[in-house]
Amino acid sequence: MFTRKEFQMKIINMMVVLPVAASLIACGGGGGGEDNVSAEGFWNGTDASILVTSTGELWGVEVVGPTLALYKGTVSTNGSNFSAQLSGYLGSEKIDAVASGTVVLQKTLKGTISALGETSNFNLAYGSTYNQTPNLAALAGSYAESDGGTFVVVANGSFSGVNSDGCPQSGTITPDQSGKNFYRVTLNIDQNPACGSFAGQTATGVLAVASTDMLVGGVVLGNFGDAFLLTKTDN
Repeated sequence: MFTRKEFQMKIINMMVVLPVAASLIACGGGGGGEDNVSAEGFWNGTDASILVTSTGELWGVEVVGPTLALYKGTVSTNGSNFSAQLSGYLGSEKIDAVASGTVVLQKTLKGTISALGETSNFNLAYGSTYNQTPNLAALAGSYAESDGGTFVVVANGSFSGVNSDGCPQSGTITPDQSGKNFYRVTLNIDQNPACGSFAGQTATGVLAVASTDMLVGGVVLGNFGDAFLLTKTDN
């Protein structure tokens, strides 16, 4: 497990920056006006991707050494400028940050992110998969989680499995109402000793298609956030 200081530095550096992505925000938030440039879409960098929805949500997943960090927040645009408030989660660690910069429609998202008095630059490229038609049935299959868990997704969007701690989990995957290529996730945590203090609770988040055999996303439960990377094993 990373120390708090190591995680702080990771958040500062994360915008040198998947989906599932798990998802900065569209022209709907802040500084209204038809001249606002939308930041909606999938935005990809070296070790991470960010999803910005049409309603101002930000979801992101970043590779942090041997594990994954989750980011969640909101974004607004004013002309070609954007501003964002977000939180970074690495297990039980949560750190808040702000970001700002400029967006070129469906091309680039550039700017700076600041947390704990430190600032770093980022440069992200637009991913065209955001505009593809979601296909729930295509997600069906068996998956291995990057940290050792296993899950099965069926064609109607329900899923079940066990995480790396041996905690049974189940839930549903539903296409977002926007019709864009990402999904909403409801994760039900079993009443099992292996699930610890989260037993019997429900987390929510997003899921996106990284490739034909990989899903990425994350869920949030209170101050706890969990990112995941799922690789299909039955192709």
